[in-house]
Amino acid sequence: MEPKPFLEKLGSKVVSKLAYFGLTWDQWAKFAKMTRSLDYGCNFGTGKSICSQSKYYKNTKGMCCCGNCLSHVGYIRLVPDDEEIIREIASLFSEVYGFWRAKKGCVLPIKYRSSTCIAYRCCEARDQRNKTMSVGFSAEALEQMTLYFLETLRTSELSNIQMRTIIKELIK
Repeated sequence: MEPKPFLEKLGSKVVSKLAYFGLTWDQWAKFAKMTRSLDYGCNFGTGKSICSQSKYYKNTKGMCCCGNCLSHVGYIRLVPDDEEIIREIASLFSEVYGFWRAKKGCVLPIKYRSSTCIAYRCCEARDQRNKTMSVGFSAEALEQMTLYFLETLRTSELSNIQMRTIIKELIK
């Protein structure tokens, strides 16, 4: 998609020098990068997405939890104030699937993903993990705690200042 229609689709006041929660785009990129190694439970690369038969998200495109990416424009509320980056983001947006691609999942670089998408996990995977959540400080337990923290951030009533403070502490 071309940048101008993409920005029109997003609506007004999305181009910003600051990212989500008042962080700089560099701070947001560091935080987003931290989430890259987390298992969101999607398994897109295997062609056997854990929620392909989900009781949560049945849709004709087989997009599971990402089924609303198109209608919500990737849940993007902000984009960097940089024409090249806007062009890059817009070029990845499909008018059929949004940023989602079969057997790949989201093609939008993680540093540009919305706070909603970074904190969202497959509902089926979350339910399975919650049943077997372990205690301890293994790498798996740390990942589980991080995923739980992201879920809490996504669903809580924390202010932007509280969110920014927590994320700044995490990226130190």
